[in-house]
Amino acid sequence: MPKTKISLLAFPRTGSTFLRLVIAYLTKTQPGQCGDGHVETAMHSLIDFEFTNKDTFAFQKFHWMVEVERYGNFIQDSKLILLVRDPIEVAGSCRLFFANEKICNITVDKTMQPIKKYEHLVKFFTEAKNEKYVMLYDSVMQDFENEVRKLADFLGVPCTDEDIEKLTKMRQSCLKMKSKGERCPSKGIRLRYYFESLGPSKRRELLIKTAKLYSQLEKYGLKSPIHVDHYWKDEDGKGYGTHCPILYKILTAQKGPTLELGGGEYSTRMLSDLLHNEIFATLEPNQKWYQKMVEAKYHQNESHSVIHVTDWKKVFSKDSFVMKNHWFLIFIDHDGSRRVDDAIRLKDQCDLMVLHDTDADGNGGKYGWKKLWEHFKYKKDFGYGDPRKKPATSLVSNTIDVNKWWKENVEKNT
Repeated sequence: MPKTKISLLAFPRTGSTFLRLVIAYLTKTQPGQCGDGHVETAMHSLIDFEFTNKDTFAFQKFHWMVEVERYGNFIQDSKLILLVRDPIEVAGSCRLFFANEKICNITVDKTMQPIKKYEHLVKFFTEAKNEKYVMLYDSVMQDFENEVRKLADFLGVPCTDEDIEKLTKMRQSCLKMKSKGERCPSKGIRLRYYFESLGPSKRRELLIKTAKLYSQLEKYGLKSPIHVDHYWKDEDGKGYGTHCPILYKILTAQKGPTLELGGGEYSTRMLSDLLHNEIFATLEPNQKWYQKMVEAKYHQNESHSVIHVTDWKKVFSKDSFVMKNHWFLIFIDHDGSRRVDDAIRLKDQCDLMVLHDTDADGNGGKYGWKKLWEHFKYKKDFGYGDPRKKPATSLVSNTIDVNKWWKENVEKNT
């Protein structure tokens, strides 16, 4: 009878060494190589079990694509387990780990290297044809027993109450060992504080990577965490990206064909990452911005497009793809003199519409927002009265009660 092969693909700083021992215990199989031997020896002494299934199971753990490529024959027909942690927490944990190990020249780029490399591993996992299972670090930490039982079901091995009791004891001992070995003087700093200490551009990069990761894995039941709203300011404090948290939360709650009027460094790249399996189009009238987006390759696949608009009449003709399609979301952030009129033209072409700068220059302002609101049945505003979130953003619709939708689809997951 052929062996059942198990491959654990794990984010760094996710507790993969411990999970490796859990899998070894459940399958009674000696873990393969890839380091952490001294930790395994110490942890193995905490729980009594023997490797009795050497001829039934074979097991390896991998962190990087270079390892996956090296052991391609092993992975090809194995059961794949992906252990995931929020990239923001991975970066913070890497920072603390480097400090613990007294590694010099700790830079932001160095702490983000594991995340950049791991994008390739996630892509490999999503495209693989193997039996696959995803585990989330937070779920393992918060509901250990349930996660272990689900893992055992995937592996096709028994998991008794006695097994759970032993593994829980091993986990508690492991946590004690880890806390005693903590040497970083700043160990009390929470990972989120590290995130806040980054510059705006790095925060945006992490948020985008987080959005992309959870978008890739949503079909496996993972939901994106909702991050704080005020991380989308430019370096000089201007709110060019204050609409991004709204778009981010909408499209991590629900996805569909999306149209963007007016591209930019803040929204376009994030929308492209969030909508990698959906139709996404950006209409850009400015030649320089259009060229910039083409060169940056924000639009990643055949379902994405960036279009240089030279004649708006053609865009809104009845036979154009803009007017022939029904969009889940339309985001309007282009030429201020056109925003209100174009929003009226598109009011029945979408389920949801997001508009930026809706508090500009008071009631109505230079954009003329005041005359727009009568064309929409439902409206929800963000950023009014909060300097961190200004300029303001508004969410409108004629078919969806946006206040109710936001409460049921976003707030309940916050």
